[in-house]
Amino acid sequence: CNYIFTDNGHNRDTHSFPTRRFSDLEVVPAAFQLHSDQPGRHTYRLQVRPPPEDRNPRDNQRTTDVEIVDHAIRVLLLASGATREYRFLRSLLYRDKDVTVDVLLQSSRPGIAQDANEILDTLPKSTESLYRYDALVAFDADWTQFDTRQIELLDRWLTDQAAGLIVVAGPIHTAATLRDPKLTTIRDLYPVALRQQLSIVADTPVGSETPIPVELTREGLDAKFLWLGETATENSVAWSAFPGVYGCYPARQAKLGATIYAVVADPDANLGGHPPILFAEQFYGAGRVFYIGTGEMWRLRALDEGYF
Repeated sequence: CNYIFTDNGHNRDTHSFPTRRFSDLEVVPAAFQLHSDQPGRHTYRLQVRPPPEDRNPRDNQRTTDVEIVDHAIRVLLLASGATREYRFLRSLLYRDKDVTVDVLLQSSRPGIAQDANEILDTLPKSTESLYRYDALVAFDADWTQFDTRQIELLDRWLTDQAAGLIVVAGPIHTAATLRDPKLTTIRDLYPVALRQQLSIVADTPVGSETPIPVELTREGLDAKFLWLGETATENSVAWSAFPGVYGCYPARQAKLGATIYAVVADPDANLGGHPPILFAEQFYGAGRVFYIGTGEMWRLRALDEGYF
């Protein structure tokens, strides 16, 4: 079996595997390594030279897009408390050689140790300090701790730098974001319309004693960044095996132009005929904001650590 590897339309490599006969149903992995020193978006095509008896030319090649960067992705984690979601993600990113992770833990005491490259005591106040980050993940953040200048800088960072913001809803401070008149800009960032939280059960906004299943929308099933498998079928099987979460913030309406990727499917949790939104996203200027309605995605580790 021979294959030709193509990078952006130019042949990069050709390899041959030892010839032997396989059964029609046998799946044979072909491992290879390729290196590129040119940053940017690359379209890779793997093309097999089929044997003469091949009758299906449609499955003789496969194409995928890969973004190659020439620097470590710099991420800032902002959390009001050291939740499991925060701790698992901090450790995951800190061990990744391609990521530089700094943390701002609002509940920590000065001088406390963290698995991070740098520990901040507040949001950056200068363009130079904030614009060095590619992404910010906010876990039930207490936005009231920051002044107007910091919040406006965050807005410009998203708009001008094509940066990424992930906001994770929580039971303590997300509701306060609704009430404070100074946080209009923060509310505008969210791709969902937040509603006043009516009650708290256990430690989750919408509580349940049993897992609430996750239901991906059509857009969620098509979004490869949410895939838990190499194929659409593997992804559907993996999400179906996930028991779900025990709570989700009661946001039931996406903003105009936003995309809903998943909801929690328990009919008892429906609000006004619509289930709470679990995943949603919107473009904000040149940047993107992704919303997660619960801090329980760490539960995916029960199926496979790689899923998280």
